[in-house]
Amino acid sequence: VAKCPLPVTDPHTRVAMFEAARLQARIRHRNVLKVLGVHEQCMFPAILLEVASGGDLSDWYTVEAHLEAQWKVFRQVADALNALHTANPRVVHRDLKGQNVFLTEDHTVKLADFDLAVELHPPHYKTTGLCGTPGFMAPEVLSNEPYDCQADVFSYGSLLYEISHSTFPFGKELEDDHSMGSSGWFEMTASMTLRGVRPLLNPKCCPPGLRALIKDCWEASPAKRPTMAQCIVRLDNMMY
Repeated sequence: VAKCPLPVTDPHTRVAMFEAARLQARIRHRNVLKVLGVHEQCMFPAILLEVASGGDLSDWYTVEAHLEAQWKVFRQVADALNALHTANPRVVHRDLKGQNVFLTEDHTVKLADFDLAVELHPPHYKTTGLCGTPGFMAPEVLSNEPYDCQADVFSYGSLLYEISHSTFPFGKELEDDHSMGSSGWFEMTASMTLRGVRPLLNPKCCPPGLRALIKDCWEASPAKRPTMAQCIVRLDNMMY
């Protein structure tokens, strides 16, 4: 698959697009969408990507609802994020959500869309910047504080919620309010997240072990959240 900048794409966006592709290409893992080639200095600039014909997870969870299939996806996404967080230098994805995770025909997970991803460098191994998707953004991101890979762990908790409950975080709580636009949605979800409010977890959608993991990923303090390596251990202990 070829990803090409449009002729009207401004130079800054175009440069950022190819930088993101080169960063993505550096992470060689079976659960990260493979970059096959980056061709920037040619007549028709393009990024060549591995094919993931199974669609993204926001399409998948509406039809693949059973727990075992969900667990396999949870585990593979955790593996992909752990690969980012243990790379040298470490990488923060910053926009984890169902729409940015794809599936191949055999249901292998492929983490994609590295447009907001950044590398962490010494001395602090932190980054800044208000970016991501409402409901998936960690409190420290919303507060414009420096943050690290633990911001992705918060987003991972939101992804677990999204798949297990078949809706965006806060989707059920705000579904009756059709008056707010995208800015209103952002303000509402940001306010609730910063006040420590989290989406309600339905026991019918996720068993106790999964509920506990989601809650821990949603901790307000990054230090209290598990690492992705710890998430993997916990997932293995609750294999369905």
